[in-house]
Amino acid sequence: MTILKQVLDNAEIQESAFVTMTASNKGGASMLENAFGSQGAQVMLPEPAWSKVRTYCRDAFSEFFGTMILILFGDGVVAQVTLSKGEKGDYQSISWGWGIGVMLGVYASGISGAHINPAVTFANCVFRKFPWRKFPVYAIAQILGAMCGAAIVYGNYRSAIDQFEGGAHIRTVPGYSPTATAGIFCTYPAEFMTRTGQFFSEFIASSILMFIIFALKDDGNIGAGPLTPLALFFVIFGIGACFGWETGYAINLARDFGPRLVSYMIGYGPEVWRAGNYYFWIPMVAPFIGCTFGGWMYDMFLYTGTDSPVNTPYGGLRRLIQPVEKKSIDSQSQIPWKMAPYRTEEESNRPTYETKSDFVEKYVLRPVGKPLTKEYRVYFNLDDKLLSPWHDLALYAGGGRDSVVHMVVEVPRWWSAKMEIAKDEYLNPLKQDIQDGRLKYVPNIFPHKGYPFNYGMLPQTYQDPNINDPLTNLPADGNPLAVCELGGAMPRPAQVKRVKVLGSLAVINENKTDWKILVVDLEDPEADKLSDIGDVESLMPGYLDTIKEWFRVYKLAEGKKENVLGADGELQNQKYTLSLIERCHNSWKAVKEVEPGMHTRISMADIAPQEHGAVDVLPRTSENRDVCRDIDPIAAEKSHFLSPNWPSMAACRGGALNV
Repeated sequence: MTILKQVLDNAEIQESAFVTMTASNKGGASMLENAFGSQGAQVMLPEPAWSKVRTYCRDAFSEFFGTMILILFGDGVVAQVTLSKGEKGDYQSISWGWGIGVMLGVYASGISGAHINPAVTFANCVFRKFPWRKFPVYAIAQILGAMCGAAIVYGNYRSAIDQFEGGAHIRTVPGYSPTATAGIFCTYPAEFMTRTGQFFSEFIASSILMFIIFALKDDGNIGAGPLTPLALFFVIFGIGACFGWETGYAINLARDFGPRLVSYMIGYGPEVWRAGNYYFWIPMVAPFIGCTFGGWMYDMFLYTGTDSPVNTPYGGLRRLIQPVEKKSIDSQSQIPWKMAPYRTEEESNRPTYETKSDFVEKYVLRPVGKPLTKEYRVYFNLDDKLLSPWHDLALYAGGGRDSVVHMVVEVPRWWSAKMEIAKDEYLNPLKQDIQDGRLKYVPNIFPHKGYPFNYGMLPQTYQDPNINDPLTNLPADGNPLAVCELGGAMPRPAQVKRVKVLGSLAVINENKTDWKILVVDLEDPEADKLSDIGDVESLMPGYLDTIKEWFRVYKLAEGKKENVLGADGELQNQKYTLSLIERCHNSWKAVKEVEPGMHTRISMADIAPQEHGAVDVLPRTSENRDVCRDIDPIAAEKSHFLSPNWPSMAACRGGALNV
């Protein structure tokens, strides 16, 4: 009781020292209710040490157990058929067992991507930007999982093996004995197979496997979605039924090498390496070559996504073969590398920032004017043509995969200046918002500085104010869809990113619906672990609650009423959000059809600037050297102490920032 009282006393002291009550907390709620919620006081115990280990090793554990399950069912069915001399199954039973093993292994290891095969991991590194640093971790975990599964099968069937072999210490290998049982654990080729035939059999089976895996995961194709594990059951069953006789269809280094090593260790001897004219190395090499070839075949002829090097200039080696040279510009055009209130002349004379991405070969930003002034604009230039980031940049970025979209960054996390795409200006440049005649800054809601996420917009979207939103039954705000990017990197204003849609949040701002689309940068190391909004909490505890609370209270810093969150703050999943994005994309198309001149009037993407005099209408650089005359340093740097309801574990990506 003494410890509990001390914990509660400390919580009360911290509550009274660092937070201020807001309107949402009126009504005489107790201090403990504000701190711990309406369920009453709870003791916040320290995080278990094991949970920290799990956080760092979760992917490895996932691959370990997924591969172990694969071997348990695969080796288990081979043992039953072999040791029962066909009474408890036949060759088709073996195909069923391996298919079920793959299906259940994929279900169990979905956290890590369910590779359960080093060759599949390798192909994803080559063609899907899976981090190379994870390849050895995955491969080792998969091999260890296979070894563990084989050891369990051996322990279960040891007595039956003794009886089948004719003694407790007799262990033989196919090709050396008619009662060999080593084939329970790993593959051995038929006696008539040549070295070339062995290799080709494993190569073709691995190529088929990888080709179909990419097809099943391609949203631009029919795809299998949550039925992918079931589809893989039929893939493995088919490969086994059609291509398994000659070599046993290993198609997986971990599946063959791990159990083979176990069989060597438990007494089968060096013959496990010598059998089949030293066949053991073929299942170690052929699956890598086969999966790479199968992945290349799919991407070369069917896949249109730009995350594959096949669909990028010079096969993904552009920087090595033909490095991009940055173009220098006159000293009057600068990009705001530091959006700080005060800048030296040397800091202001940096070159134009050129984004580098796989989907755009050369995308240049053209700033005009001085940063942190009302005249400052950033225009978008591609191949010497000016374009509108709202109307000319494609919404969908994944080659038909609607879950991957383009995002235009307006305000990076922790930046003060409130930058936005000027939707009513010619060519829709990026500018700093103006409120009451002064430059606008993102309020610093303690403990945050600026937005606790990267903020931007989705091109080619429009929230039509003439249509009531079906969820909130309120009209939209007439803007493009806003985006909150949860990744850890800090981009620069006007940077274009390829992001994966996770979910969305409806914010009711002055009786209008303002949707916030939650996404993650495809380049983020954690992107592969996030496929829907429900995956975020385990990787970023408290982050989503922080985002919701931030949007609820930030208007209080401007002396306005707090916002209301639509659907009681419930986050919408990816499926709902994708339909929302499509709806807003169609609204944008409809507006363009009603005003057919909108696209060509606002954007000159199809006409060189010099041919239409576009450069002449751009604002000229300000000659006033008092570049800070519009800056309100108090508005830019002031922290607002508003809400006591931040989640106890609230955090944002990228670490802490002193304010």
